[in-house]
Amino acid sequence: MEACTQEIEILIFSVKGLKLGVETAQVKGILEMEQASGMDLPVSNIHDLIKICPEPVVYKSPKVLLINRGSSPFGIVVDRLEEIETVRLGRIQLMPFLIEKCTGTKAIWGSVVDGEGVILLIDFYKLPCCNPSIESVEKISG
Repeated sequence: MEACTQEIEILIFSVKGLKLGVETAQVKGILEMEQASGMDLPVSNIHDLIKICPEPVVYKSPKVLLINRGSSPFGIVVDRLEEIETVRLGRIQLMPFLIEKCTGTKAIWGSVVDGEGVILLIDFYKLPCCNPSIESVEKISG
C-alpha cells in the first residue's frame, strides 16, 4: 500500500501582481508562445478563465503551460513563471465559497502564505478549457 503524501509541488506564476500556483502534476510542459503557435495548440489566457482582473491584462513574460489532459493537448497562457515550491498540505488553507461566487469558478481551491504574500492555488482540471463538454478556447495559429 502506497503511503499518503504530505506535500505537493506547485508551479508559481503571477498575473497583474497576483501570485497563483498549480500542482505540477497537472502540467505536462512549458512552452514559449512561438512554440505553441507552431503546434496549432488550442489555448486560453489564465485571466480569461478565472475572472480576477476587471481591467485589461498585459503579459510581460508570457509562457504557455501545456496541460496534462491525455491525448488532446491544451495550453494555458500565464505570466511571470517564478519557481516550483514544495508545500506541506498543513500549510494550505481551503478557499471559502465566497471566492467561487466572486470569480465564477471552482478552480481556485486554496491558498498558501509564503514569505512574500499569498499564493492562490488553482486546479486546472476544474476550468472550462479542461472540460471536453465546454468549448471556450481559441487556437494559436502560426
